[in-house]
Amino acid sequence: MKLTQYRPAFFSGFDTEVVEDWDGDPLSVPWVASWARDPKFHRFSVSKPNLMAELDGGKTWWVVGIIDGGTPELPTWDSEAALVHMRARRETEDAERTKAAGPKTDVSALNASLKGAYGRWITPLGEDV
Repeated sequence: MKLTQYRPAFFSGFDTEVVEDWDGDPLSVPWVASWARDPKFHRFSVSKPNLMAELDGGKTWWVVGIIDGGTPELPTWDSEAALVHMRARRETEDAERTKAAGPKTDVSALNASLKGAYGRWITPLGEDV
């Protein structure tokens, strides 16, 4: 099997590592094995043709390589469970942001005072209010 290091399109100035005769063991490749040293590391998995590193019990994931010419004996990445985690995390973050923002402010008094100070109020579309 061949394993090619994955780098997002916004990375530049780096050489992409390639392992031509990969035996399917993620720990045999230094740049892949480095993911296993992360304290939040959970496991390596496969989502054809991607080699995935899962963190936080599978709640976070990264594509670390592209596999060509076979499939290693690794767990299959569960995209449905990952999406459930992602949605739950987004809802939690949204709720925290809303709570941190505090109660909604009534801006009608501010708008009225600005209109009074300037004589008229122009909307972003150029409408005179």
